[in-house]
Amino acid sequence: MPIATNHRSSRCHKTSPRRLKTSTSRLLTIALLGIASQTVAPVALGQIYRWDNGQLIPGTEQIFPGPNVNFSGLILDFAALYTTNLSSSNFSSASLISADLTYSTLTSANFQSANASGLILSNSAMTDVNFTSATLVGAYLSSSNLSVARFNTANCTSAVFGGANLTRVNFTSANLTAADFSPTNVNIPSSISFASAVFTDSTIFGANLSRATSFSFTASQLYSTDLPQQW
Repeated sequence: MPIATNHRSSRCHKTSPRRLKTSTSRLLTIALLGIASQTVAPVALGQIYRWDNGQLIPGTEQIFPGPNVNFSGLILDFAALYTTNLSSSNFSSASLISADLTYSTLTSANFQSANASGLILSNSAMTDVNFTSATLVGAYLSSSNLSVARFNTANCTSAVFGGANLTRVNFTSANLTAADFSPTNVNIPSSISFASAVFTDSTIFGANLSRATSFSFTASQLYSTDLPQQW
């Protein structure tokens, strides 16, 4: 008696050449993608460029500028950081020579002992910023909100403060030689501290100092400025 053959079952176990070719192509594609993922360099999280020549600043390839970022000790000379929110960021002991932070938010940022000569901070929000012992020679801080900022023992030689909000700012023992508080009408409030600050040849023409004497601004400091020559 002939044995019946299940032709349907036999056909189910056969693999067509087209299907086999497709499966092989998929496996090859997956293998190539796996190799590529191991050889392609990872995308940088962020980077900071110089504003003067557009070149990438070495060491900033993995840094994305923003709030609470640690820039401590970095060389950020000529960095383009304008219109950036850098609140509570740490720039202590960093080099920020001629860096541009115009129109930036720097609330509670820390610049202690930073070398920031020529730093551009005009029109920025800098409430409660710490500039203690920082070097700010020739820095531009005009028209910025500096309320409650601390400049204790900072070197602010030739720095520009015209039009800035100086409410409760502390300049104790700061060097303000040739600093410029003009030409706009700067109202120096009674809450500011100038104790032991140096004002030699600083420009205060147009500044309202009528209440500053209650917080350690003395006649000898006034006479050391270039105000008598302006009159």
